[in-house]
Amino acid sequence: MDTNIYYIPEHKAVSITSNFAEEKKWMDLGVNPKIEYIPMTISDFSKYGIKGIGFTKVDNNYFQTIKGIFSDFNFNSVAFHNSTVDLSNVTIDVRELFIGDKSKIDISAKNFKNLKEVTFLSVKTFKGKVLSPLDSVEKAVLWDSTKASTLPEMFPNLKELTINKGGLTELDLINNKNLERLDIRLCSKLERILLPDNHKLNYVFIENCKNLDVSNLPVSVTSVWPVRKEKKDTSSISKNTTGDQDIDSLLHDLKDNMENYMKDANPYSQDDIEECIDLLSNHVKSVFKTNSKDEALKIVKSTILKLNALNDKCDGTLIETNEREQIAEIIILVGNKMGYNDVDEDVTEEWREW
Repeated sequence: MDTNIYYIPEHKAVSITSNFAEEKKWMDLGVNPKIEYIPMTISDFSKYGIKGIGFTKVDNNYFQTIKGIFSDFNFNSVAFHNSTVDLSNVTIDVRELFIGDKSKIDISAKNFKNLKEVTFLSVKTFKGKVLSPLDSVEKAVLWDSTKASTLPEMFPNLKELTINKGGLTELDLINNKNLERLDIRLCSKLERILLPDNHKLNYVFIENCKNLDVSNLPVSVTSVWPVRKEKKDTSSISKNTTGDQDIDSLLHDLKDNMENYMKDANPYSQDDIEECIDLLSNHVKSVFKTNSKDEALKIVKSTILKLNALNDKCDGTLIETNEREQIAEIIILVGNKMGYNDVDEDVTEEWREW
């Protein structure tokens, strides 16, 4: 494995990589921005004001030959990407640690001095272990957490925790008694968060965690997006009933969402909302009467084209990101109930313009 060392002036950082050819390819193609890489050696470290160091596709044999740099220098940040590294008998003086995807590295408190922030770019593909609690860490960012991830427990003095995406179903923060800020996004399977009795939370943000029970979160400092509505009794509303309670509930949630936005910005009219709901209600009832997937897809196409026209009339404001997800969920769900498509199969994508 041909491993090289480069200084990156723009970031005042060093890249140690066996993957430079691929990085250069992406720069040449314009996928990644072009930045200057200056070839260097270990003996050149003292020539530059190096703030960070990153290892990409570095094997342990090479790492052991250069690990002495951590005895001679301290860094603001250290990153390991797709690397296999043994940190036994290594102590790194660093403030921020980044562990990228597919990295095999065991970490413990004895491996670090002054470590304050840790980021795991993919908990799901992390092949190492956290061998002992890292008491000095105050901020952690976790991407792609697994169902049974217990990483927060290994950082007992956290003040800030961010979790982005993943299959986490329960988040145990009982041992994180000093936590002040909690930010959780795109964890659709997360159902509950366990908090210590005397928590110190002063900021909580929850985004797109539709299955999460937020009843135990401190109301005064918690924001949830999309805003949750109380389920309405649809039994007395007959005009747009489809005969399916799940879909009727989704239709009323969509209507509420559109009406609330209209009150704030007034970008479209109540008639536009009613027309949208009528289209979807009629769509559902029509699909329920079909006998084949092909017949249902013709109705899907017709409905989507009508919704495209309606949204164009409203200058694209009626169906934006949240409304798109709600409408797609309704159309996909009715097809799924008829056995025509899976719940994760977007049958609207071919024709929709929103």
